[in-house]
Amino acid sequence: MDAAQLKIALDVANSQNLPRYQVLQPEYNIYDRAAFDDKLKKLCIKENIGVVTYYSLASGFLTGKYRRQSDLNSSLRKSDIDKYLNQRGERILKALQVVADAHQATLAEVALAWLMAFNVGSPHRLLVQLLLLRLKVLLKPLI
Repeated sequence: MDAAQLKIALDVANSQNLPRYQVLQPEYNIYDRAAFDDKLKKLCIKENIGVVTYYSLASGFLTGKYRRQSDLNSSLRKSDIDKYLNQRGERILKALQVVADAHQATLAEVALAWLMAFNVGSPHRLLVQLLLLRLKVLLKPLI
């Protein structure tokens, strides 16, 4: 759903006194973000619509598990991950690795931290950072 479609749906719901969208679930991660980042994100903020993303780790690509075609040979995710195996995907994994190495974290932790930090308005960023630190401390023994 794009911003224009959501706006029409909200207008119809308001004019007809119908239930309106309360939550949107876009595909969103550090690789796939263009469809949500601009108008749709602004509309969700303006209309106070919650956002719960899916494919936050790009079908596992952002974990670093799949870096080459050969990593996909026996994977059921081959058709989902093929689109990430390009120069852009490689650059993103390298950047995630640099941050992960600097903070003794996994690529998945960095990708999810990015997702949380860049989807929260600036007044809440400190809270998110504190929560991420707390999560990391709590999850470290389990990983």
